[in-house]
Amino acid sequence: MASSCPCGANRTYQQCCEIAHNNHADVKTPEQLMRSRYSAHVLGLVDYVVKTYHPSCNAEEQREGIAQSIDSDWCKL
Repeated sequence: MASSCPCGANRTYQQCCEIAHNNHADVKTPEQLMRSRYSAHVLGLVDYVVKTYHPSCNAEEQREGIAQSIDSDWCKL
């Protein structure tokens, strides 16, 4: 049985945020981006979170701090 997506949409992870996590260029709306980033935090996908920051944020330089924030307990979106 497929698990539901952490973003809270009424879809499985495979039908929802996994698509974005496999290729963030597939994100079409700001809501999809927000949901996919939330799911990435819940699932510990540091690379995805770093890649989806705005370039001016220099997220790669903040990778360690981002990784630490991902270790937080995420309740829900």
